[in-house]
Amino acid sequence: PAAPAAFELWIIGVVLAAFSNMLSSLGLLIQKISADRDKGKACYKRWRFWLGFGINIGSELTITPAALSLAPVSLLAPMTALGIAGSVLIAASGCLPGLKEPIGGRELVPILLIIFGVVLSTAFGPRSENDPSMEAAEVAVRSPALIASLSFVVLFTGVLVGARKTRRLLPDGGTLVCLLSSFDASCLAAMSVVFLKIISTSLRLVGEGDASPFSSVALWVAAGGLATCAPTQLYVLNMALGNGRATLAMPVYLSTIVLLLAVCG
Repeated sequence: PAAPAAFELWIIGVVLAAFSNMLSSLGLLIQKISADRDKGKACYKRWRFWLGFGINIGSELTITPAALSLAPVSLLAPMTALGIAGSVLIAASGCLPGLKEPIGGRELVPILLIIFGVVLSTAFGPRSENDPSMEAAEVAVRSPALIASLSFVVLFTGVLVGARKTRRLLPDGGTLVCLLSSFDASCLAAMSVVFLKIISTSLRLVGEGDASPFSSVALWVAAGGLATCAPTQLYVLNMALGNGRATLAMPVYLSTIVLLLAVCG
């Protein structure tokens, strides 16, 4: 009797992850419109940015944690690919006022392959039979892999933002800025998901009557990491969208997240 219940849980997690990724892509495209139309405006006047930000952060803080608590990260990672297809199709359709980036038949074939790949990954992807535990989270936050990964992301972000501030090495409107910012945003997003996974696991255990997560170092490290990485990710991604086409920035950003999350998982 336990097998069908577990089966249903991971399906719910996958569906929630797919829905969350589509909402996030919609929010990011609205931010792209803001980056194009609201340049020079005061921050509080960029209503499109705040609308896109609200959709994105609302999805990531509500739907994504629920998905992470029900299915493994490595199984949910391919769901991000749906955001690639969705963002390209939305940008090409012109359904959002102020954003119209047409695509041809050559672009449609990769989109279909992406969707097909997501179906295969979901059907045959890894599924752990063990529930996530705080013991595993404690090991993770102390591992050299996570420490080295976080150090690289922090250093890379600092160098990128510093270079952008000077405007000498990375001038406005360059494709290089778009690519580097998209890659950096995906690194920050992957770290955010790792931290969010620990937090969602902690909250699930607390809901089951286990008070130990509150005394866990992993929970507080994850909370601090998420509070730092998540908003920085949106800042860097806005930089990418403001310096290139959405049909370039979004696929680079989302496809790199798929690879990073699969490794992290």
